Amino acid sequence: MTTDASAKKRGARPKDSSHEATADFSDLGEVGHFIWDMFSIASHFHSVRQVWAKLAGVTGPQWLILFAISTLDEGEGVSVGRISQKLHVKSTFVTTQSNILEAEGYLTRRTYADDRRVVLLSLSEKAVERIQSFVGRRAELHRMMFGEFDAAEFAQLKQLITRLEESAKESTAALQAQRL
Repeated sequence: MTTDASAKKRGARPKDSSHEATADFSDLGEVGHFIWDMFSIASHFHSVRQVWAKLAGVTGPQWLILFAISTLDEGEGVSVGRISQKLHVKSTFVTTQSNILEAEGYLTRRTYADDRRVVLLSLSEKAVERIQSFVGRRAELHRMMFGEFDAAEFAQLKQLITRLEESAKESTAALQAQRL
């Protein structure tokens, strides 16, 4: 369940039992169209991922691992567990792929000093150089994708997507637990 503190940290509105939904979700046609739009957007992002992966010289899933590390690393490396949570995959998959990426010179790994069971991954110089080689193309793509939004609209969009991600996570868990 989402806590008010975790919601505030993500920029999401805390759940409030007195908050009434303003949309009519009984109109499955409207909801269905929205869901198809989300699938379409995901498909476009998948295609973009494949292009970036090819430019970096890795597979699509390996690109996501590199991207997760570049996004999440605050200087100490990122644990395999945190990457697997971000990508919604098993940690064994991240471990297998990170071993390949390390062998190809894209990652470095070290053991976390406070807990020797935890492995921290960081981008290597090679990975940083590859990613930097097409940073201009990525920036141009982002301008094309998000240029329709002013700064306030983009901030609002990020907040709405964060809330949608959280409710999708909770709804999926409820569905899988057969509470729905």
